[in-house]
Amino acid sequence: MQYIVFSLLFVVGQVYGLTAGKVVKFKGGEYKNFSITQDLKRKLSSSSRISFTIMNPTKKNKVFFLVFEDQKSVDYWTRLNFKTTLAPGENQLDFDLKRYLGERGSNKVNRRLDFKTLKKAFVYVEESSGLFDTPYELRNVSIYTQKELKVREGIKLFSFGNYQRGDLPRAFKLINDKTLYGKQNPHGFVSIDLWRSSDDQLAPFWYSKTLGVNKAVFRMTLPPGEYVYRLIWDRVGYWDVPFWKKRKLFINEFPEIVETRSDIDDFMKDYLSNTIEPPFGEHPYDFHLKRILRPMEGEFTVKGSSVDFQFSGDASGVSLNTLMVWPKAMNKAAKKLIVDLDSLGKKHFSQKYRMIKSKKDSDLKKRVGAVGVGEIMSPRSKCSSIKKHRVVTAKNGRVGIDLCIKGDPSKSIKIALGELKSSNSKITQDKWKIYKYKYRFKSIDLNHETYGTRVEELNESKNNEFNPNGHDKTFYHLSLSDDKFVPGVFKGDIEISQGKWKEIIKLNLHVLNQEYESLVINAGTIGLSPFPKTYFNADDLNLMDLKYHFKAKEKLKDIGLKAFTDVPGPKISYDQSFKKFKLDMSEISRLVHKSEMNDVFLYNGNFPKQLLNGHFRNASQTEKSFNDNRKSQFKKILEGFNGKGLVYLYSDEAAGYRNAVKEDLELGQRIKKKLPGIKIGGFGSLYDWEKAKELYKTWDFGLYGDIPSKHTLRRLNKLKQNYGLYNLCAGPEEDLTFCFGPLLFRLQASGIKYYFEWHASAIHNYPGYDLDGREADIAFFYPSASGEISITRRYVMASQGMEVFKKLNLLKSRLVGKRAKGLNDRKALAFLKKLEGPTLFPIYSFKNYRESLQKLIKQNLDDLLLSQF
Repeated sequence: MQYIVFSLLFVVGQVYGLTAGKVVKFKGGEYKNFSITQDLKRKLSSSSRISFTIMNPTKKNKVFFLVFEDQKSVDYWTRLNFKTTLAPGENQLDFDLKRYLGERGSNKVNRRLDFKTLKKAFVYVEESSGLFDTPYELRNVSIYTQKELKVREGIKLFSFGNYQRGDLPRAFKLINDKTLYGKQNPHGFVSIDLWRSSDDQLAPFWYSKTLGVNKAVFRMTLPPGEYVYRLIWDRVGYWDVPFWKKRKLFINEFPEIVETRSDIDDFMKDYLSNTIEPPFGEHPYDFHLKRILRPMEGEFTVKGSSVDFQFSGDASGVSLNTLMVWPKAMNKAAKKLIVDLDSLGKKHFSQKYRMIKSKKDSDLKKRVGAVGVGEIMSPRSKCSSIKKHRVVTAKNGRVGIDLCIKGDPSKSIKIALGELKSSNSKITQDKWKIYKYKYRFKSIDLNHETYGTRVEELNESKNNEFNPNGHDKTFYHLSLSDDKFVPGVFKGDIEISQGKWKEIIKLNLHVLNQEYESLVINAGTIGLSPFPKTYFNADDLNLMDLKYHFKAKEKLKDIGLKAFTDVPGPKISYDQSFKKFKLDMSEISRLVHKSEMNDVFLYNGNFPKQLLNGHFRNASQTEKSFNDNRKSQFKKILEGFNGKGLVYLYSDEAAGYRNAVKEDLELGQRIKKKLPGIKIGGFGSLYDWEKAKELYKTWDFGLYGDIPSKHTLRRLNKLKQNYGLYNLCAGPEEDLTFCFGPLLFRLQASGIKYYFEWHASAIHNYPGYDLDGREADIAFFYPSASGEISITRRYVMASQGMEVFKKLNLLKSRLVGKRAKGLNDRKALAFLKKLEGPTLFPIYSFKNYRESLQKLIKQNLDDLLLSQF
C-alpha cells in the first residue's frame, strides 16, 4: 500500500510547496493518511488557507475529500471536512482552514480545528467499484495567509452580524446588536429593535451575515463636511425568501430611501429578478450575487459632530449587511477600495464555490446533434451530428425529442416542423411545442461547493425562434401531444436554420395500435407547488399557490406520475364570540379528489402543523375547548376527502442526521391523540433498523432510502405496514430516464407500491445557482412571471423515463404466459431476462448497472415493440 507522506510536500523555502518535478501519486478508493509533523502543525496553525493541484486521470467527475482531526475530534461533525468534485484533468483546490468544523452550512460544533493538536489528516477519492489503478497526482501544495485589505484613514467600512474577531479582514469594523454608541465607541446603535440575526453561509464572508431590524438608529461620530455612503441592506436568504412589504432609511431625520412591495406581483418581480440566462463566460459572483446584494449609494452632510442612519421596516425588510462611508473629497481612494474589495470578494467566492469551466467546442462546424439518454446538457456535450430520428410510442404515449444545436452564438435559431403524414392521417404543426433549455450555474454535487454551467428550466417560444445568448451550443426540447394518436407510421421533417445555414432531420414516428396500461406503482415527487414558501402576506397569495398546486398536479399526470406530498392549508373562520373556529377545505378537496391515490400525503406544508401546534387557537378558547374544536374540525376534513386517508410524514430521518428516534416516537403518539383518524409515517433508513425499529413499527406508512436485501424486504412485509421508497435519484446530475425507466420497472416487479423522488419545487431563494447551498438545482418545476409552470430538465427526463417504463410494461404484458413461437419472441424474452438479471437490492449497487441497461434498452426496445405489434 502506498501512502502519501505529507512531510514530502513541505520542503525548504518560504512557499512550502513541492520543488520542480516532484509529484505525489496515489490511487482512488483508498484513504491516504498524511504524516503529522511539528512543522506541519505550526504552519497550519499560523495560516488561513491551503491550496494544491490534483490531477484526475479519469474521464468522469470524482468526489474528493480532505479531512483534518484534532485531539477533540470524535466523529464527522467534530472534524474539519472539505468535500468537492474533481473534473477530469487538472483541478486547482483552495480551502479555508479557519472554517468551522463539520461541513459547509452544517456546523454542529461551533469551533474551529485546533491545528496545534492535529492528530490525523487524510485525502480520499470516491470510486464506485474497487480501486482505480491509474494514480491521482497531488502537487503544488501551499499553506498561506491571504493579504490584508488596505483602507485609507478616513474611510469607514462596517459589516453587520454576529461575527467573531478574525472572521473578516481587519479593515472591517464588526457591528453586532450589542455594539452601542457611546464615549468609548464612536460608531454603534443608539437604539435597536432586533428582528433576527442571520447567516446565509456564503462567500465572501462579509456578505454572509446580517442584522435584521424592525427599527434601528446607527450613529457615527464624524467631523463636519460632505460624505458619501454605500449601503447594502439585503440578504440572499437561507431556506427562507425575504418577505418584507416596506422599508425606509432616513439620514438625520430626512427621508433617503422608501421602498414598498404591496402585492403579490411586487413580490414575484423581486423573486424572479435573477432568472435571466447567463451568457457564455459569465461568473455567478457578477451575474447573481452582485445583483441580489446591489448597494444603495447617496450623499449626506454633517453639520454637527455625528450622523444618524435611521432604519425601519417590517420583518426581513431591513437586513443590515455592509456600510461604507467616506468624505466626498476621498472619492478616488474610496472607488479604488470598492474595486479592491470587489476583486477580493470575487476571489473568496471562487475559492468557496469552485467552477468547473466549460471550454468552447474546438469543432467549429455548425450541426444539429442528438442528446444521449440521460445525458448532462452542458457546453461540454458532444452534440454528435444526426440526419434522421425515429420515435416509437403507443396511442396514448408522449413524444419528446431533445436536440443539441452547434451554431453561431450571436444569431437567432429557427426551428420549423412541417406536417407529419401517414397513409391515412396527419399530425399538424400546431400539435408541437418547442422549448429552449435555459443555462444555469448549477451545483454538480450535494455539497454545493462545485458548480458548472448546465441546463435547467425550459422556455417555450410562440414563433419557434430562439436567441443563443452567447452560447455556441444550445439545447431544445420538442414535445408532441394529442388526446390520442392515430396508429401508423408518420413521416416529416424538422428544419433548423440560422441565417443562411439550414439543416433538416428526417423524422419517423411509429404509433403502435396499442395503449399503455395504467400504472400499478404510485410514483411521483415530494412536494407539488413551485410557489415559494413565504411569510409574505397578500390578498391573492393563497389563490396563486392553490393554482400552482393544480397546475403541477396536471403536469405530473401528463407524464403518468400519481404521487405527491402536501396540499395547501385550510381557510379559517371564527364564530361571533371567537370561541370556535371552522376550517374550510372545499378548495383543497377539489385537489384531493383529483388524486389517483388512496391517501393524501403531507410532509413539509403548514397543514397539519398549524393544527397541531395550536396556531388556530383563539385567546377566548380554553385548552379543552380548543382540543374538542380541533378534533371535530379534523373529523370533517377527513369526511370531505371521500374515503381517502391522510398520511402525515412527520418523522424525517430520525435515526440519521437528526438522531431523534425517542422524540419522534413520542411525537407520533401525540399526533394520533390530537388528530384521531390520521395516519402517521416518515422517512427512514433500513440500514438503521436496530436503532429505529421501535419507531418504524408505529408507522402506518414508511418511506425508506433503500432496501438493503431481499431479507429486509420480507421483514418489511411482515410489519403489515404500507411502505415505499424515496430519493433514490436525488443527486443534481442523476439520470431520471433511468430512475423512472428501468429502475421503476424493476421496483414494480418487486412489489414496491410507492416511490417519491426529490423534489417538485425549488425551496430557496431564486436564482437557479444555489448561492445559499440548498436544493433548488434538483427541482421539477419553477414558477414564472406569467403564472404558468416552467418545467425543468429533471421533469423532462422523468417524462422520458416514464415512456420507457410504459414500453417495458407493454412488452412484458405481451409475453406473459406466452410460449415463444419464433425468433422475435425469443429475442424479446431474452431481452427481458437480461433487464431483470442484475440484483435489485441494495438499489445503490443496482444503479451501477445504469450505463449497460440504458444501452441495452436503446439498442433493442423499440425494435422489439415493432416486431411484436
